[in-house]
Amino acid sequence: MSLLRDSPPLAWLPVAGGAAYLAIALRFGGPIIGFAVATACFLVAAMTLMSGTISQNPHESNGYQEGQMLSKEQENGKTILAIFRAIEERDDRQFRALLQPNFEIHWPQSLPYGGTLRGVEPQPRSWGAVWQPLQPTEAERKMDPQVVAAHGDDVVVLWHQRGRSGDGESIDEMVLGLYRFGNGKLASAQMFYFDTVRVADFLENVQR
Repeated sequence: MSLLRDSPPLAWLPVAGGAAYLAIALRFGGPIIGFAVATACFLVAAMTLMSGTISQNPHESNGYQEGQMLSKEQENGKTILAIFRAIEERDDRQFRALLQPNFEIHWPQSLPYGGTLRGVEPQPRSWGAVWQPLQPTEAERKMDPQVVAAHGDDVVVLWHQRGRSGDGESIDEMVLGLYRFGNGKLASAQMFYFDTVRVADFLENVQR
């Protein structure tokens, strides 16, 4: 089940929509009012998630519970950054150690590795199988992850998708990832590329 479907009152939608609109507006320009609305949606949603104010029953919260939530969010934030570091350093053993055995990840359907992949073992149609050959140096492997929001078991991370083809064409696109943890390990993830068309075109050109 996707993270969006499980998240409280679709709280993630303003984050994903606002961030995507901001990226498009910053790159290509856009209406001032729309830009302002997207900025407000993104900031309000992110701040709300980080503050932990979304709750099924806010009257049941107390100082002890809030302390636990903060600790969980901090630990999940550290873990997701450790996962990104393992990906950058090609440390497959460490990467798999931080995942739940039934881990699943959702990618945009329009990409070669699109759809839902399950499990922790390498797969022929995975993100790594497509991108690792296009990341010959540390510059392409660097993802620059930034934790922008966290609430309970959920973490939002903004990161860079980089690559370079054999003929020198390069790409650097931003991605928003929604990550859900369980018992301290990553259980599922869902990705939103800011410019999926650009990424798909780049990969198509590489395969020619």
